[in-house]
Amino acid sequence: MNADGFSGFLSNVGNVDEMSKNALMILKDEVLLKQFKTNAKVQAHKFTIETIVPQYEALYEETLKTCLFTHKL
Repeated sequence: MNADGFSGFLSNVGNVDEMSKNALMILKDEVLLKQFKTNAKVQAHKFTIETIVPQYEALYEETLKTCLFTHKL
């Protein structure tokens, strides 16, 4: 997941001018490129299987409890 201004830039779909401007900005600035690479790794670690699976399990358990309570199965 890209975080705008932290691990890259976000542009609206179809806004080719902004996308190309942002791409050129990153390509011309070695410091910015390095920072975005470092920050992208930070972002990626938020979405590891060890992080995401427990969140899904909790969501499924809560949904199942709600369903069982609502429908008294």
